[in-house]
Amino acid sequence: MDATEEALTIVRVRGWLRSGRAREIRRRAGLSQSDVGRAVGTDYSQVCRWETGKAVPVRGAVLKLAELYDGLERLTAEAAADTVASAQERGVVVVAPGVVTVEAGTWD
Repeated sequence: MDATEEALTIVRVRGWLRSGRAREIRRRAGLSQSDVGRAVGTDYSQVCRWETGKAVPVRGAVLKLAELYDGLERLTAEAAADTVASAQERGVVVVAPGVVTVEAGTWD
């Protein structure tokens, strides 16, 4: 990763922390603040301070957070895609987020 990519990553992750998106990603993945802390080499209280805006993670922690959150987003997106595909195989059609139509047919 070159210096520009690194700088953009730092800005992106710090923005996620400020906006609450990092917390949302963590919760959607079913992780606790302790889990995130262990993954980046700190404890839950530091993660709590980052998520509440009371502290800003340093460069090394931000880069580890970026790797973790990017991986979590990929996994949750894949899981969601699998759920939609499975529903469609059963005759459930997802029309739009939050709107589901069930087609008539035989259910096993």
